[in-house]
Amino acid sequence: MLYLDTSALIKQYVREPGTERISARLQEEFVTGRSVFTSVLAFAEVHAALVQRRNDKSLSNRTFLLCRRNFETDWQSSFSVVALDSSVLLIVREVVELNLKGADAVHLASAVWLRDSVALGALPDVNAGSVTFATSDKKLAKAALTKKLSVFIPEDHP
Repeated sequence: MLYLDTSALIKQYVREPGTERISARLQEEFVTGRSVFTSVLAFAEVHAALVQRRNDKSLSNRTFLLCRRNFETDWQSSFSVVALDSSVLLIVREVVELNLKGADAVHLASAVWLRDSVALGALPDVNAGSVTFATSDKKLAKAALTKKLSVFIPEDHP
């Protein structure tokens, strides 16, 4: 199963390096029936990134509205959302020691929580398997590796 931080998730909606690889990976996950996860935090982060691109004119208003609509549709129908609750917050306290920014720590803690919950059988509706952490942030990718997560960097060549 795949966990997306916002730097990977945004590539599904805005064309940038790694867009093709993240789209292909998402298609693979959906076709095989594997769940795709992200943190509830990604909702605000993707919206903020889209507004920033509209404001800096890298997205037209029309494209912005289309991207926003596509994201909100996928949010409702395609992604499983990890809540920012006390069990994730306990892990945040630990992963910030890896010198991460707050939002990055939330994403990494959410993926660690997901991995551990699947391993314990605490998520019965989720197809069991390893969790792959998708990110475009090299520092966050390195931190995920220290937490024993496999990492997918969309910009890296296959």
